[in-house]
Amino acid sequence: MKPKHLLSAEEAVLLGRMYFADFNPAVLFKAAHRLREVVRSSSGDPLAMATLAMLLVCAGNEPRWTDPVPVEEVRRLVAAAWRMAPDQPWVILASAFAACFDGQDHVVRRLASSIERDPDAPITTRYGIGVLLCLRCIDLEKGLRLIEDARRMNPEQPCGVHVVEAVVALRRGDPDHALDRLNAYRIPWGWADPLIRGAIHVLRGEPERAADEYRAVMSEFPDFERAAASDRLIWHRDHIEFLIGIFAKAGITAESCRS
Repeated sequence: MKPKHLLSAEEAVLLGRMYFADFNPAVLFKAAHRLREVVRSSSGDPLAMATLAMLLVCAGNEPRWTDPVPVEEVRRLVAAAWRMAPDQPWVILASAFAACFDGQDHVVRRLASSIERDPDAPITTRYGIGVLLCLRCIDLEKGLRLIEDARRMNPEQPCGVHVVEAVVALRRGDPDHALDRLNAYRIPWGWADPLIRGAIHVLRGEPERAADEYRAVMSEFPDFERAAASDRLIWHRDHIEFLIGIFAKAGITAESCRS
């Protein structure tokens, strides 16, 4: 019998999926811990494996995750899940996440082209692959198309989509649209929202508000600038360097925010 407060395998998978809806770090840690137990104790649950692999790829984004991203564990999980359920949408997404972390952009491109040609491709994979195409600077145009296709099918998109669209809008020189996307769903935790919001304030000539937002980034993730220079974040380094560069032009750095 399962202990009263222990999540079942199905509950752990659902909790893990919730992380990709609002990026609550508490959810990531709880779900990853339980899913590791599920994977170790079961003969094979492809959904548990795929969800755990995706959480582990994203773990580097969370400042409380102090260990290196377990790349070999991710590879094993994805390979096992793929052997059992290659057509399952979350398994497809997990393979794309793992490919991104391995620098295999061609795998994500191939998946994206297949999804774009398939009118019956699930909304989950359209959103997920679209986000990865943009977040990893693989193909911004195709990524936005997949996101928009998914939005037409289901307007209730996860909040991560808004963050990605805001970054792309800012890269294209449209801070007003970037702010609109952020305001569509403000994430109440984490460093991504204040990082983008602060960069928008710089471009709008509001350095004091920008500095407040960067202080929020540093409060949430004190080691952010060093982490950004490493490969632990799932965000492409070009996005991070672009945003940090906007702050730097206004004289706003980690050091200035600590003083």
